[in-house]
Amino acid sequence: MTKENSSDTNTALKLDIVMVTYNSEKWIKNCFKSIFASDFDKKNISIYIVDNNSSDNTVQKLEDTKNNYFGQYANFTIIKSPQNHGFGKGNNIAAKYGSGDYLFFLNIDTELYENTLNEIQSEIQSSHIDVAAWELRQYPHEHPKIYDTETGYTTWCSAAAVVIKRSAFDEVRGFDEKLFMYAEDVDISWRLRARGYNLRYIPTAAVKHFSYEAGLDVVKPTQYVYSHINNYNLRLKFGDFNCIMPFRKQLKELATGTTAFEGASEMLTAAYRKNRFKTLHFFLWRFFNRRDYKKAVHKFVGVEYEDVRPQ
Repeated sequence: MTKENSSDTNTALKLDIVMVTYNSEKWIKNCFKSIFASDFDKKNISIYIVDNNSSDNTVQKLEDTKNNYFGQYANFTIIKSPQNHGFGKGNNIAAKYGSGDYLFFLNIDTELYENTLNEIQSEIQSSHIDVAAWELRQYPHEHPKIYDTETGYTTWCSAAAVVIKRSAFDEVRGFDEKLFMYAEDVDISWRLRARGYNLRYIPTAAVKHFSYEAGLDVVKPTQYVYSHINNYNLRLKFGDFNCIMPFRKQLKELATGTTAFEGASEMLTAAYRKNRFKTLHFFLWRFFNRRDYKKAVHKFVGVEYEDVRPQ
């Protein structure tokens, strides 16, 4: 290595696990059971959870879990939001409660393997100091990630299971809170790279992710709608005229004619209209952050943010 390592190899990581819940009661027991079963020192783990005003028993189950593991972790904090802030803002709120050098953003519908956290620590400690984020492998459906098989470097990291250096996260002011759900991980990845950081994909550290229990071919309405809407928003933020206008036209056509699922056209139309109040935020970002805008490296490929591997 030509640069110093990211952290002292003799020092255990202080890890803040950050989660956002919303009507997530079915996932809580097994997710935390897997964290507790980890061979990583629990005293070096702090847990911070924002609940986005769930209407089921999520908060009660979180409280029960906190009581069950009382004293086992360095910290276990539940923040009860009176409203649904969305994924990005929820994570930003939770992250501010901690002080660990590394933030592990983890979806609640996941389970860790026994060695997952130690694999993360090993990879972080062997990384160059310019690496700011480490994405974990998702099992059984691996994210169609394009990455350098020698270095692990990749262009963006999925926030379903990613560790981000707190200093870098704070430097770019966290997730863009105007991206309610989906694409916030692409956005922060591009902004981190604009600041000169590298991102790594680490397939040796894995989580079970139950996002596609019904199969990869099943269309999830919320993901479908907001992946399209936020693809447009990222084009407003990072793209040029030739990148923005064709996709805007395509999005308007989809909003009036898509049959991806029952009610898709109506749902996409409503989201598109609501999004009009946010578009100025994304477009003006480039003027208030000219250095980052000029250095941001991105590639929009059809309706994707980047190239993906065939599945």
